[in-house]
Amino acid sequence: MTEKRALKTRIRDYFKRKSTFSLISDGIFVVLVVLLIIPSTRKEISAFAIRLTMSSPGMAEDITRIDEQDYHWPLKTLDGKQIDFTRFSDQVIFLNRWATWCPPCIAEMPSIQDLYKDYGKKVAFVLVSNEEPETVKKFMEKKGFTFPVYIS
Repeated sequence: MTEKRALKTRIRDYFKRKSTFSLISDGIFVVLVVLLIIPSTRKEISAFAIRLTMSSPGMAEDITRIDEQDYHWPLKTLDGKQIDFTRFSDQVIFLNRWATWCPPCIAEMPSIQDLYKDYGKKVAFVLVSNEEPETVKKFMEKKGFTFPVYIS
């Protein structure tokens, strides 16, 4: 019984010592740790944290050009239609490799969607995944993304 009483005393002393702000921040920290332990929320929280801390890239000074033989890359649309990367050889290309399980990829997707809204008619957006088309379709529908996605 004395151990129980000692624990209550320690808890009471803890709350007396801490300021209201410290108690709130401790509570938020505990909630975040618990949410990171739960697998279904871990990916979303990681993506949110990455989105908060990422910065915009600088402007590219050197434009990378690829040779004609580099364009031969077979891709499939989410509907299973076969296309070749050569389709985009005469355009400016935004190329991104990504996965639905990748927190940094998920974090950058809203920004890519914004870019697609602004430049979708001027730039070929080629976002490539190695996942099953159904997995990618469900992810795109759930998140509301409209940019084109291809399967490698």
